[in-house]
Amino acid sequence: MDDHAEHRLRPLVLASALAVALLAATGCNSPTPPPTSGALNLQGLWQVTPADGTSYGSGGTTTLEFGAATSGFAAFLSQADSNDITRCERHVFAVLSQSTVLLDDDYYIADMVDADTIVLDNDTDSLTLERVTGAPPVEPCRQATVALLGTYSESSAGFTSLSAFGTRLYFNIDDNPDSIVSFDTSTNSFGPARQYTQSVQGGTHRMVVAARSDDLFYGHCACGGSTSVDHFNLGTDASIADIDTEDLGEEIGVRHGYFADGMPTIGGRSRDDSAVNLLLTLDPDTLALVSQREILPAASIDDTASLNGQVVALVNGSLVLVGLDGRADSTLTLEGVGGSVNGIAAIGSLLYVVVDHSTNEAGIYEVALP
Repeated sequence: MDDHAEHRLRPLVLASALAVALLAATGCNSPTPPPTSGALNLQGLWQVTPADGTSYGSGGTTTLEFGAATSGFAAFLSQADSNDITRCERHVFAVLSQSTVLLDDDYYIADMVDADTIVLDNDTDSLTLERVTGAPPVEPCRQATVALLGTYSESSAGFTSLSAFGTRLYFNIDDNPDSIVSFDTSTNSFGPARQYTQSVQGGTHRMVVAARSDDLFYGHCACGGSTSVDHFNLGTDASIADIDTEDLGEEIGVRHGYFADGMPTIGGRSRDDSAVNLLLTLDPDTLALVSQREILPAASIDDTASLNGQVVALVNGSLVLVGLDGRADSTLTLEGVGGSVNGIAAIGSLLYVVVDHSTNEAGIYEVALP
């Protein structure tokens, strides 16, 4: 291990240990230990400006809010300039002395320029904190709660999304080959695992992105760039039509989608520019391009759904309501999810997610939007 790696690893280990100790002592609440004599006072709301080359808080408008305690968790909000998505997180911090601060796994030397300005520096990064006295520059995320409806005995597949038809939800599981499983929201019951085996356009396109019926689906192969989509009949194990998105004039790596208003919409990153996220609406039978739009530039989108006509995207475990301009209207965090959120789908006015639990099981949750 080189000196730089060792330098970065030591704070990470210590910070992780601190986080565990804080959580063990207080559960979900921030601790309030006795104040350190002569400690730097971080209490309040601060806008964070990173220096060139500093990744923390870069690429948008960022704030940190500290409580009265000298250690615990700071509220981190960062709204991206590129797409207006807000990251809403809690970062471990500790004021170790008048001049040393631990923040999110890194140590900084603190220079209090004046009562309203603090500069945090280390060997690689520099942050300027300026006290906010007026309206907060970043609105916090709204919180959506979830209720577990059912648990499947296997985890969902790595490239799965969640699709909906009628009262049923569909997702892929890690089988050999990957199988498609249904969940009926009217009875909270899972259907049998079914397999699609027909290969088109260089692979077997059983990774479902949109459900037209309980047998008719649109999927991709999760192979290479997955630039093609196949309309297939799961009941007869037959391909109906397939097309490479390059032939539509906008080549994308297909990863997500939904079926709404009688047409499938597929989405993914442009193969020409990975910062461009495209939604392509297709003719349900011929797969000809009907319309297209760009959404959430530079975001890493895991899935999309259409909820009452509005696109909802799953980005880094949060729900993003997409405006008509393709940027984020608001960001919602999911409270009570016990694992990694892999897909979203809408049935009427209700939203659902599929989540992989640490027990290697897939959970279906209903989402209560605020």
